[in-house]
Amino acid sequence: MPLPIDSDGSQSSDSRWRHALDGAGDGVWDWDLATDRIYYSPRWKQMLGYDDEEIGDGFGEWSNRVHPADIADARNALRAHLGGETPEYLSEHRLRCKDGSYKWILDRGKVMERSADGRPLRMVGTHADISVQRAAIEALKESDDRFRALVEDLSVGVILQDRNDRVLVANRAAREILGQGIAGGDVTSADPRWHLTDESGGELRAEETPSVQAARSLRPIHNRVLSARRLDTGERRWLQVSAVPRLQTEDTLLWVLVTIVDITARREAEEERFRIEEQIRNAQKLESLVVLAGGVAHDFNNLLTAMLGHAGLAREAVAEGTDPRQALAAIERSAMRAAELAQQMLAFSGRATVSRSVCDLAEVARDMSELLRTAISRKAELEFVLSPAIVAGDATQLRQIVMNLLQNASDALADRPGKIVVRTGVRAFTAAELRSLATATGLLEGRYAVLEVEDDGEGIDAEVRRRIFDPFFSTKFTGRGLGLAVVLGIARSHRGSVHVESAPGRGTRFRVLIPAEPTGRSQAIEVRSTPATAAPTGGTSPAAPSVKGLVLVVDDEPDVRELMKRVLERAGYGVLTA
Repeated sequence: MPLPIDSDGSQSSDSRWRHALDGAGDGVWDWDLATDRIYYSPRWKQMLGYDDEEIGDGFGEWSNRVHPADIADARNALRAHLGGETPEYLSEHRLRCKDGSYKWILDRGKVMERSADGRPLRMVGTHADISVQRAAIEALKESDDRFRALVEDLSVGVILQDRNDRVLVANRAAREILGQGIAGGDVTSADPRWHLTDESGGELRAEETPSVQAARSLRPIHNRVLSARRLDTGERRWLQVSAVPRLQTEDTLLWVLVTIVDITARREAEEERFRIEEQIRNAQKLESLVVLAGGVAHDFNNLLTAMLGHAGLAREAVAEGTDPRQALAAIERSAMRAAELAQQMLAFSGRATVSRSVCDLAEVARDMSELLRTAISRKAELEFVLSPAIVAGDATQLRQIVMNLLQNASDALADRPGKIVVRTGVRAFTAAELRSLATATGLLEGRYAVLEVEDDGEGIDAEVRRRIFDPFFSTKFTGRGLGLAVVLGIARSHRGSVHVESAPGRGTRFRVLIPAEPTGRSQAIEVRSTPATAAPTGGTSPAAPSVKGLVLVVDDEPDVRELMKRVLERAGYGVLTA
């Protein structure tokens, strides 16, 4: 299309601005909508590799060269401006060059003239080659996509937070650790849903979080251990967090990069290891106490045997009603109480005499119900929930367990109204469940008869629970500290264990486990002999019939040998000691 010429022979103003824009490197187009003819400047054509005469002045010279993927958006933008919906026409699209390649074009234009009824009559615009810029953007986008893909697939959580502590970006691992919905919105370290705590469990304020500390100090924070709850489920996770600030200038923060490692499994494994080590230490301590208590009780029992025997012989030699005879009787009574204490220590050590027969824990508890009601506080409500629980055990010792636990529960109510529940039954325990019980060392998985005594008293704190089965440890003013120790000793002598569950203000439940017996088994008796706790409380009377014979007395305790020698000699036997 020839350039318009003014009447004075000079180029028109339109030609001047067209040349100016061409000289600036932009192609120019001028669309006469009345004739549907478009002026394409030489620069417009050169961008696509065409000579001036190779491009006509029709609309199709442009529309037929627009990339098929871009034509719809370009036409929509053009139609919107022609219809007065937008202040200018603006489109980025690809145009096909003469050699078949495509260039990215920034196409801008504006309706310069409209008819009285608003129809567009003339529209003028420019083409700018933005291929280099688009290539840079695409390269940057590709690099960003690669970086995002790399970060997204990391097993470590990565979070980007702005200078106001808001979460901008969070990769998949971070979302899995901290919950979906972490990125976007106004999520910050101060969000109360985190419930942040430090390594010791203390509440963590927002200004103490690694990201805020890094942002304020402009220095990296490495490997802080803290816990947080997931935003979506509330599940608590243990985290190892580092925060590195990115600076725009020496003292101006751009953003903070936070990395998160989920150490929940490791933390739980460490806690489990500590728990097992503590359990082993407690078991070793308890075993040492068992050995000590058993040895002391055995020797003490021998001494009491001699004391009771000689006191009995002396009492028989003193006339009735005299002060010496009364004093000797008092000595015997005190020694018998001491013998009972020794018996309890033997029970704790598992060395007491055990006569086993098949019995039902439910029947044991039921048979003692009336006796138990008189033994506990009148303000306590006693409830029995009893199911058959067959064991091979010593009924007398099992009654002792029930009695001791009931007395302990009654004391826990502290003379206030409360409830005590006695339960029996049978259930299967896995090896993992047994390992979780502090005193259940060496138990094999299987079916166990269970005796539970539960109260709603004040509960027991962790420090007392750690020592609750120690002999001679008691929180009662008048207690001797052997009640629960004896319960554990009896349970262990029956190849079982005792477990306690309690917390301050939540009551206490003791659970005794003893291997269950098949319900059809009739009887199984096992006798285990240990030193007797009682001794002859008197010799034969002077009028006892005389017998003859020779007896060999063997005992490792000299006083006991001497006692037995005297008793047998008074009975008329000849005695040899060894």
